[in-house]
Amino acid sequence: MVHLAFRLRYQLPYALALAGLFTSLPIGMVNPSAVASVQVAQQSTRPPQAVTGRLDETSAVFTDHGSYYELHTFEGTAGEALTINLSSDDFNAYLMLESPTEEVIAQDDDGAGGNNASIFIILPDTGTYTLIVNSY
Repeated sequence: MVHLAFRLRYQLPYALALAGLFTSLPIGMVNPSAVASVQVAQQSTRPPQAVTGRLDETSAVFTDHGSYYELHTFEGTAGEALTINLSSDDFNAYLMLESPTEEVIAQDDDGAGGNNASIFIILPDTGTYTLIVNSY
């Protein structure tokens, strides 16, 4: 019997997020038509939530590649900035986030360093989101 432990933590602490590509150019080479966008996110008053779980033979299995996964849902509001961290000492963590319309809108493998995953996103819609905990 194989048990792969993981820790999942998500929080909504950020009030501001920047989106866009910023490039440093020498003086005299600035493109006046260049555009960068800034999105101001709604600050959440919700406390961080932590989940501890296991992936093992009792977990759901992706039929296309046979890996175990677990689903976690939460209610989100459009404009909220969300950070999700998934860490494990037992496996290479892989994390996906589905929107209320069941579209994968973010995914990460090693963004939290080592074999740990991290997603930062400004939620596009209000509704029920699904986190998919998986191994890579």
